[in-house]
Amino acid sequence: MSPDLRFLDIEALGVPIRLHVKAEPDTAASILDELRHAWQLCTTTGQPPTRHLLIWLSDDLAQDPPHGFDGLAQHRNLPHLLQIATQQITRLAILGNAGRYLMLHAAGLAHPVTGDAVAFVAAGGTGKTTLCRTLGPKWAYLTDETVAMDQSDQIVPYPKPLSIREPHRNAKYETAPTDLGLKVPTVPARLRSIVFLERQPDWAGPIQVTDLPVFDAIVELTPQSSSLNRLPRPLHLLAELHARLDRVSKVVYGEAATLEPFIADLIGAAR
Repeated sequence: MSPDLRFLDIEALGVPIRLHVKAEPDTAASILDELRHAWQLCTTTGQPPTRHLLIWLSDDLAQDPPHGFDGLAQHRNLPHLLQIATQQITRLAILGNAGRYLMLHAAGLAHPVTGDAVAFVAAGGTGKTTLCRTLGPKWAYLTDETVAMDQSDQIVPYPKPLSIREPHRNAKYETAPTDLGLKVPTVPARLRSIVFLERQPDWAGPIQVTDLPVFDAIVELTPQSSSLNRLPRPLHLLAELHARLDRVSKVVYGEAATLEPFIADLIGAAR
């Protein structure tokens, strides 16, 4: 690795990752400041990095990470570069936890006092970030991307920056959770419910909630999980999780704000 690269250490889902920034010196310092702010809630606990990501502001797009790096984020445009970096950090965090945690493609909110949490499972671009941005300040923010939990259903927080599209701009911007009024829970978070999101923008009525039996829940969960096959007895694991949870449901809705009473029923009233 080039010794002139500037770097920042973070932890994503407990995986220590070193972010190496390659750019002109003044630009590199500015990028590091943006990364430090955006990732301020994913601070390192001092473990040596086990993954290395190269973040390279460049017109000359490469195909593969250089030797010594586990991932590459490269783009000529800074907002796009930072968005790609977030995607690569998530990828490295998931790879680092394969076979260790059950990981769902989901947003997570928790009650700030009890730690009771709900995972909102959905494919990318279907409402998880908007839900966290809209309702997260009323509870506690765990993640808008990956809910990872151990065998006791305790969630590993992943309070990553949120990709927010600003009006009249083409790119999404990586926004620090604190800039949106989001805070992490001060107590350990434990999963109590899973909700599959189905947002229909033209939905005008009240939310529609359907509780899912175990087979239907497994069918829905499997494609929205990461490295499930690396866990022992994965289908049994999902069935046992379903039995432990208070509720596993699918909800059809139009606007995120309409979910507030439903979330309050699941994990307790907002603060």
